[in-house]
Amino acid sequence: MKAVDYFAKTIRVITVPALTSGCAMTLLWLSDTVIYRGLLDYVMVMLGLTVVPLLSYGFTAAVPKLRTQGRETQRKYAMYFSAAGYLLAFAYGLASRATGPYKVITGTYVISIVLLLVLNKAMHFKASGHACSTAGPLVAMGYFLGGWYIPAGLGVCALVMWASIEQKQHRFWELMTGSAVSGLSFLCLVFLI
Repeated sequence: MKAVDYFAKTIRVITVPALTSGCAMTLLWLSDTVIYRGLLDYVMVMLGLTVVPLLSYGFTAAVPKLRTQGRETQRKYAMYFSAAGYLLAFAYGLASRATGPYKVITGTYVISIVLLLVLNKAMHFKASGHACSTAGPLVAMGYFLGGWYIPAGLGVCALVMWASIEQKQHRFWELMTGSAVSGLSFLCLVFLI
């Protein structure tokens, strides 16, 4: 494997959607923003946006029939587990009367996964879930924290797009569509909630 291939694959692995979400939600927690009312809000957002989606990888590895079906099966189950986790985090926010910013963030994930499922399954357009879940948290961090998070977020998005193209996982427009799904969902919810 050439160094450039190894670097691209490493970027894709360390920016797997659940880890990107977990890092962003942790940075928002540490920044002492008005997003979380307390520790339980943070635990629930981490459970819904990080832990449950990551369980899909263990699930597909543990079930022999699924393990032999390859990357497409792993992608499919990652989307299903992610949808369940996102709904859990959003439902908690509604039931517990979480802050508006908490509902905006978790609602963005719910809308984004629905749109990705429609694009990927119903319309057979391979919009990038990886780009979607990289852009979304970075847009939220830029919006709530501003400053250096904006150029840093753009840099991370550019690296993820480059790595995805280099690894032949997605084409440019599939990546742009995935990014737009989460970015526009977030901005729409900011004005509605």
